[in-house]
Order: sequence, then structure tokens, then C-alpha cells
Amino acid sequence: MKHTHRKLSKTVLITLLLILSALHLGQITYSQPSGTVVNVQPPTTNVRSGETFTVNVTIESVQNLYGIDVTLRWNNSLLQFQSVDLRLGVESHTGGILHEDSNTEIYIATNEASEAEYQLAATSVFPASSFNGSGTIFQVGFKAIATGRSSFGLETELADRPLPGEIANLIEHTTVPGQVESSENGFIEPTSLNGLILIIVVIAIIFIAITVIFYIRKRQAKKQSPSERTL
Repeated sequence: MKHTHRKLSKTVLITLLLILSALHLGQITYSQPSGTVVNVQPPTTNVRSGETFTVNVTIESVQNLYGIDVTLRWNNSLLQFQSVDLRLGVESHTGGILHEDSNTEIYIATNEASEAEYQLAATSVFPASSFNGSGTIFQVGFKAIATGRSSFGLETELADRPLPGEIANLIEHTTVPGQVESSENGFIEPTSLNGLILIIVVIAIIFIAITVIFYIRKRQAKKQSPSERTL
């Protein structure tokens, strides 16, 4: 019987640790996109109404990049566009993207901002090298002019470096948008969806623990001799 209690205690302890870990984290860990990714960083921004802040649009793990077409959108009743800082040409912008080597310059076809979106289209110019790796495409400054939540919509196209006499091909990638919440105190509360998912996970862990404990007790009861059961 002591051996049985040890097994039960160990099972209960492990279950409690899992539950406490889930509650301590307070969020669900999602799988990260693989391959080339264009995203908004940070993915979630929380600010006080009236404050200014900056978000980055970055690219990760790209190969043979030569041209980009990016559109960032936001809720202009909540956010006011302030400025944009292009990070094109790694030779002059550390941590940026695209090359302007071989005495060439980045050709910018579109660089326009309106009240609710910003558009950028640019390309390296032959014989400049193609870009490989990760970096920041641009940084955008905003001012929160009201309280509320807004998503950052993101549309992107990436083109590779074409061979002589050929046209560029599009680079497959994943686009990950972001969000911002402006409040009086600058604190962003978890979304109701995340809270619901967390509750479901905790309930599932408790259910599994109860099932395991019941199974162990049932097995131990079958192994007991008649004399042990009367005790």
C-alpha cells in the first residue's frame, strides 16, 4: 500500500506542477512560422493614449532577395502616422535589408503614406548583390490619439534576383501582422480568446490527472489480496 501511495503522490505532484506552470505562464505557446517571414515587431504594443511609439516591419530567413512591395495598414481613428525610417541598403543601414554595393543605389518606386496606410516598393539595381538573412525593412512612428485596439494589416510581395535576360520570381513567405492597444494606463489585458484557451488547457490537464489517478487506483485494487482488502 505504501508503494501505491508513493505512485499516487508522484502523479498528483506532476499534475500540480503542470497546472501551476500553465497558470504562471498565463498564455499559450504557438508554433512559430517556418521559412521566410515578414512580420510586425513587436507583435503586440501597448501604450498610453497620447504617447508616441515605433513599430518595425522586418524580414526573417530570406534568400536571394532583390525587390520588395510592402503595405502596412492601421486604424487611423486610433493611430496617427508620424514618420517612417527606411532601412534599405545594408551598406548604409546596419541591420537593414537589400544591397547597394558595386556603386549602385536602391531604386525606390513607391514611398507613400496616407492617414491609414504606408506603401513601399523598392529594388536593388544590377549588378548589386542579392540579400540573404534577416533585417528591418522600415520603422514607422505613430501617436496614439484615442483608446482602443487596432491591428496592423500587412500585405507583402518579395522578388528574387533574376538571371540575365529573365524576369524575377516571387519568393514564398509568411506574413505575420501585429496589433496595438492604447489605454489610459498603458496596460493591455489578455484577449478573451487567449483566456478561454488557457482555461481549456487547465481543465484538460486536470481531467488527464484525474483519469491517471483513477487508473492507478483501479490497477492497485485488482492486485490486492482478499486479506489486504479487508484491512
